[in-house]
Amino acid sequence: MDDLMAGIGNSNGINGMDDLNELAKQAEAAATGSSDAQNSYGQQSTGYSGAQSGYGQSSGYGQRSTGYDSGNYGYDTNSGYSSSDTVYDFGSGETTFVSVLKGILGAVVGAIPGVILIIFVARLGFIAAICGAVLAVGIVAGYSFMTKNSRLESKIGLIICAIVMLLGVYIAVRTSWTMKISSVLSDVIESTWNEVGETELTQSEKNQLNKLIYGVEKATYSECSSHFSDLLSHFELKGKFILSLLENLLFAGLGGAGYFAKFGEKKI
Repeated sequence: MDDLMAGIGNSNGINGMDDLNELAKQAEAAATGSSDAQNSYGQQSTGYSGAQSGYGQSSGYGQRSTGYDSGNYGYDTNSGYSSSDTVYDFGSGETTFVSVLKGILGAVVGAIPGVILIIFVARLGFIAAICGAVLAVGIVAGYSFMTKNSRLESKIGLIICAIVMLLGVYIAVRTSWTMKISSVLSDVIESTWNEVGETELTQSEKNQLNKLIYGVEKATYSECSSHFSDLLSHFELKGKFILSLLENLLFAGLGGAGYFAKFGEKKI
């Protein structure tokens, strides 16, 4: 005890106490600093650090996590309205019925040149396969033009074109025969009344005699066309007409078969 008091009393003892006080202050400062390190807004604990919760790349408004990055929230040109998705297709809203009507109209209009050619050639007394080729090309071209924006199946197109071609050949042959019958009857009736000479018969009575003898009152094209079937029966020409029709259909089919085959291979 005496030694302790003696030590406190001398200068060295006083220095020792000062050292102890200094160490106590340092310990208190260290404890306080540790507390500040745990509660401060540092980088590792709860502060707005770049690694944990600050405005860094991990959880801040960065590029990979929750920020408005180009990968997650940016405007993607690939997900926009592309031209193939948004361009209006003018044929897509067309019903099948309307497409079929347009196809029939185009085929009929395209058949007109071929029908005229068949009539002209038939009037000359010939049957040519080239007429069928011209008819087929016109029908297919007219059909394709009117249905270019439609989505009809190729088999529907083939059926339409084939039917129009059959009707076209029939109309051409019938027209040719009607023109021939009208021409022949007109000459016969005129020559007959010229031979009879002047009579007391009125024109109405002459027309009735013409109807009885020749099947028509006047040998005009319109009247011969309206009484076509009766005239064939009256002059026993039905068999020859059917034969002529079949021959023209055969030659027309030969002329247009190749083109129809190519037409059927491609999608309309």
